[in-house]
Amino acid sequence: MHTCPANLRSVLSRSSVRSSDTASKDDRWTEGSRRASSTLVHALLIVLFFAGHSCGQSVTEPLPDNAQLPDDAIWQFGENESSYNGLYKLAYSADGEYLAARNSDNIVTVYDTKTHQPLQTFAGHDQPIQCVDFSKDGTYVLTGANGQRDDRKTEHTKIWNVQTGELKLDLNIQAYAAFFSSDGENVLIMDEKAVNTVRISDGKLLVKKIWKQSNERPLTMSRDGNRVAFYRSPVAGRVYNLSIYDLTKKSTTILQGNLNRPKYATFSDDNLHLAAIFNQDDSAYLWDLRTRTQFVLSGHSERTAAIAFSSDSRFLATTSLDDSAILWDLLTRQKITALDAHEDNVNSVTFAPLDAKLVTGSSGQKDNRGIIWNLNSLLFSDKKLQPPQPADANAFKHIWIRMSARPPQHALITTRKLALGGVDFIGFLEEKIGVSTAGVDEDEIVKLIGMLNSDQYSERERASIALKKFGPHAISLANQALKNAETAEIRYRITKLLSQPVMRPPIDPQELCRLHRSIMALEMMASGDAVAVSEQAASEVVKRAIFALQSLALGHENIDVANDAQAALDRIAAKKKRSL
Repeated sequence: MHTCPANLRSVLSRSSVRSSDTASKDDRWTEGSRRASSTLVHALLIVLFFAGHSCGQSVTEPLPDNAQLPDDAIWQFGENESSYNGLYKLAYSADGEYLAARNSDNIVTVYDTKTHQPLQTFAGHDQPIQCVDFSKDGTYVLTGANGQRDDRKTEHTKIWNVQTGELKLDLNIQAYAAFFSSDGENVLIMDEKAVNTVRISDGKLLVKKIWKQSNERPLTMSRDGNRVAFYRSPVAGRVYNLSIYDLTKKSTTILQGNLNRPKYATFSDDNLHLAAIFNQDDSAYLWDLRTRTQFVLSGHSERTAAIAFSSDSRFLATTSLDDSAILWDLLTRQKITALDAHEDNVNSVTFAPLDAKLVTGSSGQKDNRGIIWNLNSLLFSDKKLQPPQPADANAFKHIWIRMSARPPQHALITTRKLALGGVDFIGFLEEKIGVSTAGVDEDEIVKLIGMLNSDQYSERERASIALKKFGPHAISLANQALKNAETAEIRYRITKLLSQPVMRPPIDPQELCRLHRSIMALEMMASGDAVAVSEQAASEVVKRAIFALQSLALGHENIDVANDAQAALDRIAAKKKRSL
Protein backbone atom coordinates (compact mmCIF):
# COMPACT_ATOMS: atom_id res chain seq x y z
CA MET A 1 0.00 0.00 0.00
CA HIS A 2 1.27 3.44 -0.85
CA THR A 3 1.80 5.61 2.24
CA CYS A 4 2.17 9.26 3.05
CA PRO A 5 5.49 10.52 4.37
CA ALA A 6 5.89 10.03 8.10
CA ASN A 7 6.31 13.74 8.85
CA LEU A 8 2.99 14.61 7.13
CA ARG A 9 1.19 11.80 8.94
CA SER A 10 2.52 13.04 12.28
CA VAL A 11 1.42 16.62 11.54
CA LEU A 12 -2.10 15.46 10.68
CA SER A 13 -2.18 13.26 13.74
CA ARG A 14 -1.13 16.12 16.01
CA SER A 15 -3.75 18.39 14.43
CA SER A 16 -6.47 15.86 15.14
CA VAL A 17 -5.36 15.44 18.74
CA ARG A 18 -5.23 19.17 19.35
CA SER A 19 -8.76 19.56 17.93
CA SER A 20 -10.05 16.82 20.22
CA ASP A 21 -8.34 18.32 23.28
CA THR A 22 -9.82 21.72 22.52
CA ALA A 23 -13.28 20.21 22.15
CA SER A 24 -13.30 18.90 25.68
CA LYS A 25 -12.78 22.45 26.97
CA ASP A 26 -15.17 24.34 24.72
CA ASP A 27 -18.87 24.07 25.52
CA ARG A 28 -19.75 25.46 22.10
CA TRP A 29 -18.04 22.48 20.37
CA THR A 30 -20.84 20.20 19.15
CA GLU A 31 -20.81 16.59 18.07
CA GLY A 32 -21.59 17.72 14.53
CA SER A 33 -18.58 19.99 14.50
CA ARG A 34 -16.36 17.12 15.61
CA ARG A 35 -17.69 14.94 12.78
CA ALA A 36 -17.09 17.74 10.28
CA SER A 37 -13.51 18.17 11.49
CA SER A 38 -12.89 14.44 11.27
CA THR A 39 -14.30 14.35 7.73
CA LEU A 40 -12.05 17.23 6.73
CA VAL A 41 -8.95 15.45 8.02
CA HIS A 42 -9.83 12.25 6.19
CA ALA A 43 -10.56 14.16 3.00
CA LEU A 44 -7.16 15.79 3.24
CA LEU A 45 -5.52 12.38 3.62
CA ILE A 46 -7.29 11.12 0.49
CA VAL A 47 -6.18 14.16 -1.48
CA LEU A 48 -2.60 13.62 -0.36
CA PHE A 49 -2.79 9.98 -1.38
CA PHE A 50 -3.89 10.64 -4.94
CA ALA A 51 -2.63 14.11 -5.74
CA GLY A 52 0.59 13.80 -3.77
CA HIS A 53 1.57 10.34 -5.01
CA SER A 54 4.98 11.48 -6.21
CA CYS A 55 5.94 12.74 -2.76
CA GLY A 56 5.58 9.30 -1.19
CA GLN A 57 7.35 7.63 -4.11
CA SER A 58 10.49 9.69 -3.64
CA VAL A 59 10.69 8.44 -0.07
CA THR A 60 9.96 4.74 -0.41
CA GLU A 61 10.94 3.74 -3.93
CA PRO A 62 14.47 2.39 -4.53
CA LEU A 63 16.73 4.52 -6.67
CA PRO A 64 16.87 3.60 -10.37
CA ASP A 65 20.03 1.71 -11.25
CA ASN A 66 21.35 4.43 -13.54
CA ALA A 67 19.93 7.55 -11.87
CA GLN A 68 22.66 10.08 -11.10
CA LEU A 69 25.38 7.53 -10.55
CA PRO A 70 28.53 9.06 -9.05
CA ASP A 71 31.75 8.87 -11.05
CA ASP A 72 33.43 5.44 -10.74
CA ALA A 73 30.19 3.88 -9.42
CA ILE A 74 28.53 0.77 -10.88
CA TRP A 75 25.18 0.70 -9.08
CA GLN A 76 23.34 2.28 -6.16
CA PHE A 77 20.53 0.89 -4.05
CA GLY A 78 18.38 1.69 -1.03
CA GLU A 79 16.29 4.74 -0.18
CA ASN A 80 17.92 8.08 -0.74
CA GLU A 81 15.67 9.96 1.70
CA SER A 82 13.97 8.35 4.68
CA SER A 83 13.87 8.73 8.43
CA TYR A 84 17.46 7.60 9.16
CA ASN A 85 16.77 4.13 7.79
CA GLY A 86 20.29 3.85 6.38
CA LEU A 87 22.81 1.05 5.98
CA TYR A 88 24.89 -0.08 8.95
CA LYS A 89 26.30 -3.45 7.86
CA LEU A 90 27.29 -4.87 4.46
CA ALA A 91 28.49 -8.34 3.46
CA TYR A 92 29.15 -10.22 0.21
CA SER A 93 28.76 -13.94 -0.39
CA ALA A 94 31.98 -15.82 -1.24
CA ASP A 95 31.14 -16.02 -4.94
CA GLY A 96 29.96 -12.41 -5.10
CA GLU A 97 26.44 -13.35 -6.22
CA TYR A 98 24.68 -11.96 -3.13
CA LEU A 99 25.04 -8.75 -1.16
CA ALA A 100 23.47 -8.39 2.29
CA ALA A 101 22.65 -4.98 3.78
CA ARG A 102 21.40 -4.31 7.31
CA ASN A 103 19.44 -1.12 7.95
CA SER A 104 18.62 0.76 11.15
CA ASP A 105 15.40 -1.27 11.58
CA ASN A 106 17.53 -4.43 11.99
CA ILE A 107 16.21 -5.81 8.72
CA VAL A 108 18.73 -7.55 6.48
CA THR A 109 18.01 -7.41 2.75
CA VAL A 110 19.83 -9.82 0.43
CA TYR A 111 20.31 -8.54 -3.13
CA ASP A 112 21.04 -10.54 -6.25
CA THR A 113 24.11 -8.75 -7.62
CA LYS A 114 23.36 -9.84 -11.20
CA THR A 115 19.80 -8.51 -11.37
CA HIS A 116 20.27 -5.78 -8.72
CA GLN A 117 16.96 -6.88 -7.22
CA PRO A 118 16.14 -7.72 -3.56
CA LEU A 119 15.93 -11.48 -3.09
CA GLN A 120 14.94 -11.85 0.58
CA THR A 121 14.48 -9.76 3.71
CA PHE A 122 15.24 -11.16 7.15
CA ALA A 123 13.91 -9.70 10.41
CA GLY A 124 13.87 -11.05 13.94
CA HIS A 125 16.37 -9.12 16.06
CA ASP A 126 15.53 -6.45 18.63
CA GLN A 127 19.16 -5.43 19.21
CA PRO A 128 21.36 -4.03 16.42
CA ILE A 129 22.75 -6.78 14.22
CA GLN A 130 26.53 -6.89 14.58
CA CYS A 131 27.37 -9.86 12.33
CA VAL A 132 26.34 -10.82 8.81
CA ASP A 133 28.06 -13.63 6.91
CA PHE A 134 27.29 -16.05 4.08
CA SER A 135 28.11 -19.74 3.98
CA LYS A 136 30.77 -20.67 1.43
CA ASP A 137 28.22 -22.01 -1.07
CA GLY A 138 25.82 -19.09 -0.54
CA THR A 139 23.03 -21.33 0.77
CA TYR A 140 22.77 -19.67 4.17
CA VAL A 141 23.15 -16.21 5.64
CA LEU A 142 23.94 -15.58 9.29
CA THR A 143 22.67 -12.65 11.37
CA GLY A 144 23.92 -12.14 14.92
CA ALA A 145 23.42 -9.60 17.68
CA ASN A 146 24.47 -9.14 21.27
CA GLY A 147 22.96 -7.42 24.29
CA GLN A 148 19.68 -7.94 26.12
CA ARG A 149 16.17 -6.84 25.39
CA ASP A 150 13.71 -5.22 27.79
CA ASP A 151 12.46 -8.62 28.93
CA ARG A 152 16.09 -9.60 29.74
CA LYS A 153 16.02 -12.36 27.15
CA THR A 154 19.41 -12.83 25.50
CA GLU A 155 19.72 -11.98 21.81
CA HIS A 156 20.16 -14.86 19.38
CA THR A 157 22.30 -15.83 16.40
CA LYS A 158 20.11 -16.82 13.47
CA ILE A 159 20.89 -18.77 10.30
CA TRP A 160 18.56 -18.35 7.32
CA ASN A 161 18.09 -20.06 3.96
CA VAL A 162 18.88 -17.43 1.34
CA GLN A 163 16.60 -18.84 -1.36
CA THR A 164 13.52 -19.76 0.70
CA GLY A 165 13.82 -17.17 3.44
CA GLU A 166 13.21 -19.84 6.07
CA LEU A 167 14.90 -19.78 9.48
CA LYS A 168 17.29 -22.74 9.61
CA LEU A 169 18.64 -22.27 13.16
CA ASP A 170 17.91 -19.95 16.06
CA LEU A 171 20.86 -20.28 18.42
CA ASN A 172 20.77 -18.98 21.97
CA ILE A 173 24.25 -17.43 21.64
CA GLN A 174 25.14 -13.75 21.61
CA ALA A 175 27.34 -12.82 18.67
CA TYR A 176 30.11 -10.24 18.91
CA ALA A 177 31.61 -11.88 15.82
CA ALA A 178 30.41 -14.86 13.78
CA PHE A 179 31.61 -16.62 10.62
CA PHE A 180 30.83 -19.79 8.72
CA SER A 181 33.65 -22.33 8.73
CA SER A 182 35.68 -22.80 5.56
CA ASP A 183 34.00 -26.18 4.87
CA GLY A 184 30.54 -24.66 5.32
CA GLU A 185 29.45 -27.33 7.81
CA ASN A 186 29.82 -25.31 11.02
CA VAL A 187 29.50 -21.77 12.28
CA LEU A 188 31.94 -20.06 14.66
CA ILE A 189 30.39 -17.61 17.12
CA MET A 190 32.28 -15.45 19.61
CA ASP A 191 30.15 -14.53 22.59
CA GLU A 192 31.16 -12.52 25.64
CA LYS A 193 33.67 -15.09 26.88
CA ALA A 194 34.09 -18.01 24.43
CA VAL A 195 34.31 -19.09 20.81
CA ASN A 196 31.58 -21.62 20.03
CA THR A 197 31.64 -24.07 17.12
CA VAL A 198 28.10 -25.11 16.19
CA ARG A 199 27.10 -27.71 13.60
CA ILE A 200 24.67 -26.25 11.07
CA SER A 201 22.83 -29.49 10.27
CA ASP A 202 21.35 -29.86 13.78
CA GLY A 203 22.54 -26.86 15.81
CA LYS A 204 24.68 -29.00 18.12
CA LEU A 205 27.45 -27.25 20.04
CA LEU A 206 30.66 -29.09 19.10
CA VAL A 207 33.41 -27.03 20.75
CA LYS A 208 33.43 -24.20 23.26
CA LYS A 209 36.82 -22.49 23.73
CA ILE A 210 36.95 -20.08 26.65
CA TRP A 211 39.01 -16.97 25.98
CA LYS A 212 37.82 -14.41 28.52
CA GLN A 213 39.83 -13.53 31.58
CA SER A 214 39.17 -10.64 33.96
CA ASN A 215 37.60 -7.31 32.87
CA GLU A 216 37.93 -8.03 29.12
CA ARG A 217 35.44 -6.86 26.51
CA PRO A 218 35.18 -8.62 23.11
CA LEU A 219 35.62 -6.91 19.76
CA THR A 220 36.08 -9.51 17.02
CA MET A 221 37.81 -12.76 16.06
CA SER A 222 39.70 -14.08 13.05
CA ARG A 223 37.69 -16.01 10.48
CA ASP A 224 39.25 -19.31 11.60
CA GLY A 225 38.27 -18.65 15.22
CA ASN A 226 41.84 -18.97 16.50
CA ARG A 227 42.37 -15.34 17.53
CA VAL A 228 40.20 -12.99 19.56
CA ALA A 229 40.65 -9.22 19.70
CA PHE A 230 39.48 -7.58 22.92
CA TYR A 231 40.14 -4.59 25.14
CA ARG A 232 40.52 -4.19 28.87
CA SER A 233 38.50 -1.74 30.88
CA PRO A 234 40.38 1.47 31.66
CA VAL A 235 42.83 1.40 34.53
CA ALA A 236 45.36 4.05 35.56
CA GLY A 237 45.25 6.98 33.16
CA ARG A 238 41.98 5.72 31.62
CA VAL A 239 43.85 3.78 28.93
CA TYR A 240 42.04 1.03 27.03
CA ASN A 241 44.50 -1.74 26.14
CA LEU A 242 43.71 -3.40 22.80
CA SER A 243 44.96 -7.01 22.87
CA ILE A 244 44.80 -10.32 21.03
CA TYR A 245 44.32 -13.71 22.61
CA ASP A 246 45.59 -16.75 20.68
CA LEU A 247 43.36 -19.75 21.50
CA THR A 248 45.85 -22.28 20.10
CA LYS A 249 48.88 -20.95 21.98
CA LYS A 250 46.82 -19.68 24.93
CA SER A 251 48.82 -16.46 24.96
CA THR A 252 47.92 -12.77 25.02
CA THR A 253 49.56 -10.01 22.97
CA ILE A 254 49.01 -6.40 24.06
CA LEU A 255 49.04 -4.13 21.02
CA GLN A 256 48.51 -0.58 22.18
CA GLY A 257 46.81 1.61 24.74
CA ASN A 258 44.38 4.35 23.74
CA LEU A 259 42.53 6.98 25.72
CA ASN A 260 39.37 6.28 23.75
CA ARG A 261 37.35 3.07 23.92
CA PRO A 262 37.73 0.72 20.91
CA LYS A 263 34.66 0.82 18.72
CA TYR A 264 35.32 -1.88 16.12
CA ALA A 265 38.17 -4.12 14.95
CA THR A 266 38.72 -6.61 12.15
CA PHE A 267 41.41 -9.09 11.09
CA SER A 268 42.66 -9.28 7.52
CA ASP A 269 41.89 -12.56 5.75
CA ASP A 270 45.57 -13.55 5.81
CA ASN A 271 45.67 -12.87 9.59
CA LEU A 272 48.74 -10.64 9.20
CA HIS A 273 47.01 -7.38 10.15
CA LEU A 274 44.45 -6.04 12.58
CA ALA A 275 42.65 -2.75 11.99
CA ALA A 276 40.63 -0.86 14.59
CA ILE A 277 38.72 2.37 15.12
CA PHE A 278 38.06 4.13 18.42
CA ASN A 279 35.29 6.32 19.82
CA GLN A 280 35.81 10.07 19.41
CA ASP A 281 38.75 9.48 17.06
CA ASP A 282 39.03 10.54 13.41
CA SER A 283 41.95 8.17 12.65
CA ALA A 284 42.09 4.43 11.99
CA TYR A 285 44.79 2.19 13.44
CA LEU A 286 46.57 -0.68 11.74
CA TRP A 287 48.88 -3.29 13.31
CA ASP A 288 51.33 -5.62 11.62
CA LEU A 289 50.77 -8.68 13.81
CA ARG A 290 54.21 -10.12 13.01
CA THR A 291 56.10 -7.15 14.43
CA ARG A 292 53.31 -5.55 16.54
CA THR A 293 54.07 -2.30 14.71
CA GLN A 294 51.28 0.26 14.84
CA PHE A 295 50.41 2.56 11.93
CA VAL A 296 48.05 5.52 12.26
CA LEU A 297 45.92 6.22 9.18
CA SER A 298 44.88 9.88 9.31
CA GLY A 299 42.73 11.38 6.58
CA HIS A 300 39.19 11.89 7.90
CA SER A 301 38.00 15.16 9.42
CA GLU A 302 35.43 13.56 11.75
CA ARG A 303 35.02 10.32 13.69
CA THR A 304 35.65 7.07 11.85
CA ALA A 305 32.61 4.80 11.55
CA ALA A 306 33.56 1.56 9.75
CA ILE A 307 36.58 -0.29 8.42
CA ALA A 308 37.18 -3.29 6.12
CA PHE A 309 40.01 -5.23 4.47
CA SER A 310 39.87 -6.38 0.87
CA SER A 311 39.78 -10.17 0.49
CA ASP A 312 43.28 -10.16 -1.01
CA SER A 313 44.56 -8.22 2.04
CA ARG A 314 46.10 -5.58 -0.25
CA PHE A 315 43.76 -2.70 0.57
CA LEU A 316 41.87 -1.19 3.47
CA ALA A 317 38.77 1.01 3.42
CA THR A 318 37.68 3.38 6.18
CA THR A 319 34.50 5.44 6.50
CA SER A 320 33.61 8.43 8.61
CA LEU A 321 30.94 10.83 9.85
CA ASP A 322 32.50 13.36 7.45
CA ASP A 323 30.40 11.74 4.68
CA SER A 324 33.39 10.10 3.01
CA ALA A 325 35.28 6.84 2.60
CA ILE A 326 39.03 6.47 2.05
CA LEU A 327 40.84 3.66 0.24
CA TRP A 328 44.30 2.80 1.64
CA ASP A 329 47.26 0.82 0.26
CA LEU A 330 48.45 -1.74 2.84
CA LEU A 331 51.96 -2.06 1.39
CA THR A 332 52.76 1.61 1.99
CA ARG A 333 49.96 2.47 4.47
CA GLN A 334 49.17 5.50 2.34
CA LYS A 335 45.92 6.96 1.05
CA ILE A 336 44.99 5.99 -2.51
CA THR A 337 41.80 7.99 -2.99
CA ALA A 338 38.77 9.41 -1.18
CA LEU A 339 35.11 8.81 -2.06
CA ASP A 340 32.96 11.88 -1.45
CA ALA A 341 29.70 11.05 -3.23
CA HIS A 342 27.63 10.45 -0.06
CA GLU A 343 25.73 13.32 1.55
CA ASP A 344 25.52 11.86 5.05
CA ASN A 345 27.47 9.68 7.48
CA VAL A 346 29.10 6.68 5.79
CA ASN A 347 28.53 3.91 8.36
CA SER A 348 29.35 0.70 6.47
CA VAL A 349 31.82 -0.64 3.93
CA THR A 350 32.85 -3.96 2.39
CA PHE A 351 34.81 -5.37 -0.56
CA ALA A 352 33.59 -7.99 -3.03
CA PRO A 353 35.64 -11.18 -2.56
CA LEU A 354 36.30 -12.00 -6.22
CA ASP A 355 35.24 -8.98 -8.23
CA ALA A 356 36.83 -5.53 -8.27
CA LYS A 357 34.04 -3.86 -6.29
CA LEU A 358 33.79 -1.78 -3.14
CA VAL A 359 30.47 -0.99 -1.40
CA THR A 360 29.78 1.93 0.93
CA GLY A 361 26.56 2.56 2.84
CA SER A 362 25.28 5.85 4.24
CA SER A 363 22.62 6.89 6.74
CA GLY A 364 21.08 10.25 7.61
CA GLN A 365 18.38 12.72 6.69
CA LYS A 366 19.68 13.29 3.15
CA ASP A 367 21.35 10.04 2.11
CA ASN A 368 20.53 6.40 2.87
CA ARG A 369 22.09 4.82 -0.19
CA GLY A 370 24.44 1.99 -0.78
CA ILE A 371 26.90 2.65 -3.61
CA ILE A 372 28.87 -0.07 -5.41
CA TRP A 373 32.14 1.31 -6.77
CA ASN A 374 34.34 0.10 -9.60
CA LEU A 375 37.49 -0.77 -7.67
CA ASN A 376 39.65 -0.96 -10.80
CA SER A 377 38.69 2.58 -11.68
CA LEU A 378 39.50 3.79 -8.16
CA LEU A 379 42.87 2.01 -8.07
CA PHE A 380 44.12 2.63 -11.58
CA SER A 381 42.52 6.02 -12.25
CA ASP A 382 42.57 5.92 -16.06
CA LYS A 383 40.26 3.27 -17.54
CA LYS A 384 42.06 3.46 -20.90
CA LEU A 385 45.54 2.44 -19.84
CA GLN A 386 47.76 1.26 -22.64
CA PRO A 387 50.60 -1.29 -22.40
CA PRO A 388 54.03 0.30 -21.93
CA GLN A 389 56.12 1.09 -24.97
CA PRO A 390 58.77 0.25 -25.96
CA ALA A 391 58.78 -3.33 -24.69
CA ASP A 392 62.47 -3.66 -23.88
CA ALA A 393 64.74 -4.14 -20.86
CA ASN A 394 65.12 -0.41 -20.20
CA ALA A 395 61.36 0.11 -20.21
CA PHE A 396 60.92 -2.81 -17.80
CA LYS A 397 63.63 -1.42 -15.49
CA HIS A 398 61.72 1.86 -15.28
CA ILE A 399 58.48 0.00 -14.57
CA TRP A 400 60.13 -2.15 -11.88
CA ILE A 401 61.38 0.93 -10.01
CA ARG A 402 58.01 2.70 -10.19
CA MET A 403 56.16 -0.31 -8.75
CA SER A 404 57.18 0.87 -5.27
CA ALA A 405 56.63 4.57 -6.01
CA ARG A 406 54.69 6.94 -3.80
CA PRO A 407 51.93 8.03 -3.80
CA PRO A 408 50.67 4.46 -4.17
CA GLN A 409 48.34 5.20 -7.08
CA HIS A 410 51.41 5.80 -9.28
CA ALA A 411 52.71 2.34 -8.33
CA LEU A 412 49.29 0.75 -8.89
CA ILE A 413 48.92 2.30 -12.35
CA THR A 414 52.41 1.06 -13.22
CA THR A 415 51.49 -2.43 -11.98
CA ARG A 416 48.40 -2.38 -14.15
CA LYS A 417 50.44 -1.33 -17.18
CA LEU A 418 52.82 -4.22 -16.55
CA ALA A 419 49.88 -6.64 -16.52
CA LEU A 420 48.73 -5.22 -19.84
CA GLY A 421 52.18 -5.75 -21.35
CA GLY A 422 51.38 -9.38 -22.11
CA VAL A 423 54.02 -11.53 -23.80
CA ASP A 424 56.34 -8.57 -24.34
CA PHE A 425 56.91 -8.05 -20.62
CA ILE A 426 56.23 -11.33 -18.84
CA GLY A 427 59.67 -12.65 -19.79
CA PHE A 428 61.37 -9.69 -18.04
CA LEU A 429 59.17 -10.20 -15.00
CA GLU A 430 59.89 -13.93 -14.81
CA GLU A 431 63.61 -13.29 -14.86
CA LYS A 432 63.40 -10.54 -12.23
CA ILE A 433 61.46 -12.62 -9.70
CA GLY A 434 63.49 -15.77 -10.37
CA VAL A 435 60.96 -17.99 -12.14
CA SER A 436 62.15 -17.66 -15.72
CA THR A 437 61.42 -20.65 -17.94
CA ALA A 438 64.01 -19.66 -20.51
CA GLY A 439 66.10 -22.68 -21.47
CA VAL A 440 64.06 -25.04 -19.31
CA ASP A 441 63.30 -28.43 -20.83
CA GLU A 442 59.85 -29.26 -19.55
CA ASP A 443 59.97 -32.75 -21.03
CA GLU A 444 63.17 -33.44 -19.09
CA ILE A 445 61.49 -32.39 -15.83
CA VAL A 446 58.52 -34.67 -16.53
CA LYS A 447 60.92 -37.53 -17.27
CA LEU A 448 62.80 -36.97 -13.99
CA ILE A 449 59.57 -36.88 -12.00
CA GLY A 450 58.62 -40.22 -13.54
CA MET A 451 62.01 -41.65 -12.50
CA LEU A 452 61.14 -40.93 -8.85
CA ASN A 453 58.98 -44.05 -9.05
CA SER A 454 61.72 -46.25 -10.51
CA ASP A 455 62.33 -49.73 -9.14
CA GLN A 456 66.03 -48.90 -8.79
CA TYR A 457 67.11 -46.80 -5.81
CA SER A 458 70.05 -45.27 -7.71
CA GLU A 459 67.73 -43.88 -10.42
CA ARG A 460 65.38 -42.39 -7.85
CA GLU A 461 68.34 -40.67 -6.15
CA ARG A 462 69.73 -39.28 -9.44
CA ALA A 463 66.29 -37.94 -10.38
CA SER A 464 65.87 -36.21 -7.00
CA ILE A 465 69.27 -34.52 -7.29
CA ALA A 466 68.62 -33.43 -10.87
CA LEU A 467 65.22 -31.96 -10.02
CA LYS A 468 66.75 -29.86 -7.25
CA LYS A 469 68.95 -28.15 -9.85
CA PHE A 470 65.90 -26.99 -11.75
CA GLY A 471 64.76 -25.15 -8.61
CA PRO A 472 61.41 -23.36 -9.05
CA HIS A 473 61.05 -24.66 -12.61
CA ALA A 474 60.28 -28.14 -11.32
CA ILE A 475 57.90 -27.00 -8.59
CA SER A 476 54.72 -26.58 -10.62
CA LEU A 477 55.07 -29.90 -12.48
CA ALA A 478 56.07 -31.76 -9.31
CA ASN A 479 53.09 -30.37 -7.45
CA GLN A 480 50.76 -31.59 -10.20
CA ALA A 481 52.41 -35.02 -10.10
CA LEU A 482 51.92 -35.18 -6.33
CA LYS A 483 48.14 -35.14 -6.78
CA ASN A 484 48.36 -38.29 -8.95
CA ALA A 485 51.17 -40.08 -7.10
CA GLU A 486 50.42 -43.80 -6.89
CA THR A 487 53.07 -44.94 -4.39
CA ALA A 488 54.28 -43.78 -0.99
CA GLU A 489 57.85 -43.50 -2.35
CA ILE A 490 57.03 -40.96 -5.05
CA ARG A 491 54.84 -38.97 -2.63
CA TYR A 492 57.73 -38.86 -0.14
CA ARG A 493 60.30 -37.70 -2.69
CA ILE A 494 58.07 -35.04 -4.26
CA THR A 495 57.04 -33.73 -0.85
CA LYS A 496 60.71 -33.52 0.16
CA LEU A 497 61.51 -31.65 -3.04
CA LEU A 498 58.69 -29.17 -2.51
CA SER A 499 59.64 -28.57 1.11
CA GLN A 500 63.09 -27.25 0.18
CA PRO A 501 62.86 -23.47 -0.40
CA VAL A 502 64.82 -21.82 -3.15
CA MET A 503 67.67 -19.88 -1.55
CA ARG A 504 67.87 -16.20 -2.41
CA PRO A 505 69.60 -13.21 -0.76
CA PRO A 506 67.64 -11.14 1.81
CA ILE A 507 64.96 -8.85 0.38
CA ASP A 508 64.94 -5.15 1.19
CA PRO A 509 61.55 -3.45 1.83
CA GLN A 510 61.41 -1.80 -1.61
CA GLU A 511 62.08 -5.08 -3.41
CA LEU A 512 59.55 -6.85 -1.19
CA CYS A 513 56.95 -4.26 -2.14
CA ARG A 514 57.71 -4.82 -5.83
CA LEU A 515 57.42 -8.59 -5.40
CA HIS A 516 53.91 -8.18 -3.98
CA ARG A 517 52.99 -5.82 -6.82
CA SER A 518 54.37 -8.43 -9.24
CA ILE A 519 52.00 -11.03 -7.79
CA MET A 520 49.16 -8.58 -8.34
CA ALA A 521 50.21 -8.14 -11.99
CA LEU A 522 50.58 -11.91 -12.47
CA GLU A 523 47.10 -12.45 -11.06
CA MET A 524 45.70 -10.02 -13.63
CA MET A 525 47.59 -11.82 -16.38
CA ALA A 526 46.49 -15.26 -15.21
CA SER A 527 42.87 -14.06 -15.13
CA GLY A 528 43.14 -13.25 -18.83
CA ASP A 529 43.41 -9.50 -18.26
CA ALA A 530 46.29 -8.94 -20.71
CA VAL A 531 46.79 -7.38 -24.12
CA ALA A 532 47.90 -9.86 -26.78
CA VAL A 533 48.03 -9.77 -30.55
CA SER A 534 46.55 -13.24 -30.86
CA GLU A 535 44.58 -15.80 -28.91
CA GLN A 536 47.63 -18.05 -28.85
CA ALA A 537 49.75 -15.28 -27.29
CA ALA A 538 47.05 -14.61 -24.66
CA SER A 539 46.98 -18.32 -23.79
CA GLU A 540 50.75 -18.30 -23.38
CA VAL A 541 50.56 -15.32 -21.00
CA VAL A 542 47.96 -17.07 -18.82
CA LYS A 543 50.00 -20.28 -18.70
CA ARG A 544 53.26 -18.54 -17.81
CA ALA A 545 51.61 -16.29 -15.22
CA ILE A 546 50.06 -19.29 -13.43
CA PHE A 547 53.39 -21.11 -13.52
CA ALA A 548 55.14 -18.08 -12.03
CA LEU A 549 52.56 -17.85 -9.22
CA GLN A 550 52.87 -21.57 -8.49
CA SER A 551 56.65 -21.25 -8.34
CA LEU A 552 56.45 -18.35 -5.91
CA ALA A 553 53.80 -20.09 -3.80
CA LEU A 554 55.78 -23.29 -3.41
CA GLY A 555 59.37 -22.16 -3.74
CA HIS A 556 59.89 -18.66 -2.35
CA GLU A 557 61.74 -18.38 0.96
CA ASN A 558 59.74 -15.33 2.09
CA ILE A 559 56.59 -16.75 3.65
CA ASP A 560 54.53 -13.61 3.00
CA VAL A 561 55.39 -13.69 -0.72
CA ALA A 562 54.62 -17.42 -0.89
CA ASN A 563 51.28 -16.99 0.89
CA ASP A 564 50.35 -14.00 -1.29
CA ALA A 565 51.02 -16.03 -4.44
CA GLN A 566 49.00 -18.99 -3.14
CA ALA A 567 46.08 -16.72 -2.24
CA ALA A 568 46.19 -15.32 -5.79
CA LEU A 569 46.04 -18.87 -7.19
CA ASP A 570 43.06 -19.65 -4.95
CA ARG A 571 41.17 -16.59 -6.21
CA ILE A 572 41.94 -17.47 -9.84
CA ALA A 573 40.61 -20.99 -9.25
CA ALA A 574 37.48 -19.62 -7.56
CA LYS A 575 36.78 -17.27 -10.48
CA LYS A 576 37.26 -20.10 -12.95
CA LYS A 577 34.89 -22.33 -10.97
CA ARG A 578 32.27 -19.59 -10.86
CA SER A 579 32.43 -19.12 -14.64
CA LEU A 580 31.75 -22.82 -15.34
